[in-house]
Amino acid sequence: LRDGELEIQILLGKIGTSLQQLQSMQPGDVLPFKKPELARAMIEDMPVFEVEIGAMGSQVAVKIVHAIAPTVQA
Repeated sequence: LRDGELEIQILLGKIGTSLQQLQSMQPGDVLPFKKPELARAMIEDMPVFEVEIGAMGSQVAVKIVHAIAPTVQA
């Protein structure tokens, strides 16, 4: 079980837009948003870490800042 692979997604932020604006977008259009101080690492839509975005050599990387305590579902 410890050697199982997990897919981790990094959530940089969320953008609010209308369906009309989204449908009218073309290649090259830009949706600006403010980069948050910390991003969120997610496993299966569950937040697990707050992370800093950076670089390691020529690769984009994340540095774990702290773990996010799991929430209890009732």
